[in-house]
Amino acid sequence: MAHPRRLAVALAAAAVLAACGGAGDSPEKLIASAREHIAKNEHNTAIIELKNALQKDLNAAEARFLLGKSLLATGNAVAAAVELRKARELKYDDVQVVPLLARAMLEQGQSKPIVDEFADTTLADPKALADLKVTLATAYAARGMAEQTQAAVKAALDAQPDHAAGRVFQARLLAGQRDVDGAMKLVEDVIAQYPKDDSAWKLKGDLLQFARNDAEGALDAYRKAIGFNARNLDAHAGAIAILFTRNDAALVKPQLD
Repeated sequence: MAHPRRLAVALAAAAVLAACGGAGDSPEKLIASAREHIAKNEHNTAIIELKNALQKDLNAAEARFLLGKSLLATGNAVAAAVELRKARELKYDDVQVVPLLARAMLEQGQSKPIVDEFADTTLADPKALADLKVTLATAYAARGMAEQTQAAVKAALDAQPDHAAGRVFQARLLAGQRDVDGAMKLVEDVIAQYPKDDSAWKLKGDLLQFARNDAEGALDAYRKAIGFNARNLDAHAGAIAILFTRNDAALVKPQLD
């Protein structure tokens, strides 16, 4: 009792360690716990546990992969790409690593490096291949390569015909060709099958706002996208743009916040 402050600090440190898995936990136990948190979308907690695991074993390939995955989910694409590359160097499965690595690069605007590195990559898992091809399609589109964009979308849907992101991208292409009805039907089909797909709701909002002049319907679609993925900044931007037209700061500020 002679050093109450020191005791309090020690107890606080022990509580933090307990919350993050504890100093005595093995890398395997920390990784298993992180997996459970990722399944619940508790990525910040998973990041702490995975960093603790890597302090004990720098070459834990799964920890590198899961850390990259969680960093990407929380918006840190730069750090995510670093960890995913390390996981790949440690021979973690390309089927899991490559689609996320390509997406992390895309979020950094690295369209050309994605094409250079992954244009000819094949993956054994249909969904993983479709994910990669959609990222490649986005990279090609950013570079104005229309033919390659179309081919990448086709390859995604050949790999997995009901792939949500591939079908949403296909709907975008239809909208760009002024086939609004075809685009809307495709988006509605995706939403019917994947009701929580935020990218489909976001595109539905765009179609309602810009092609059908339905601002109220568009705002509802954008808000649904945000409800399913609070990090969909394009949906936030769409909602804010509509609210600005109403000339009411009280409506805009909560959405901006």
